[in-house]
Amino acid sequence: MIRAVLADMGAVLNGPIEQPHIRPWSTVLTVPTTAGLFYFKATAPTLHHEPALTSALAQWHPDCVPDVAAVDTKRGWLLMADSGASLRSIIKQDRDSAHWHMVLHNYAQLQLDVASRAAELLELGAIDRRLAQLPTLFAQLLDDTDALLIDHEDGLSATEYDEHCATCCCYAEMCQC
Repeated sequence: MIRAVLADMGAVLNGPIEQPHIRPWSTVLTVPTTAGLFYFKATAPTLHHEPALTSALAQWHPDCVPDVAAVDTKRGWLLMADSGASLRSIIKQDRDSAHWHMVLHNYAQLQLDVASRAAELLELGAIDRRLAQLPTLFAQLLDDTDALLIDHEDGLSATEYDEHCATCCCYAEMCQC
């Protein structure tokens, strides 16, 4: 996919493709080319909707999403142009969290702008986490006691678990507002 897309763009590799990180949910490759740096992302099967969603968001709000060069929705692959320095590196260099405020403002605006496209987002495979779904999702999470690691070092205490269970009805009522 990478070489074919680059060839269609008239670009060629001008350095080695590298894999800067692997996570359980995805891996990313850096792709240096004569047209600049690109990133290839391969998602885990549970996130195969991400390339289609990212591509749609790039069309609807190109100011908020990297340029998408290609997607393979069946494989969960995405090839994007470099968008410059990462927010993490900018904040580390400037030691100024004000950058977060701008990003969060833009992200909130993006969410407001695409809210009317909920049906389209769901068709693209986005996970349905609308307000009406949250009580069910919360209950499902609490039912998965193995994942919550109750009374384990990195998990919830039994008291915390009981407190969360006690809030289910109240939480469901709040989500109906």
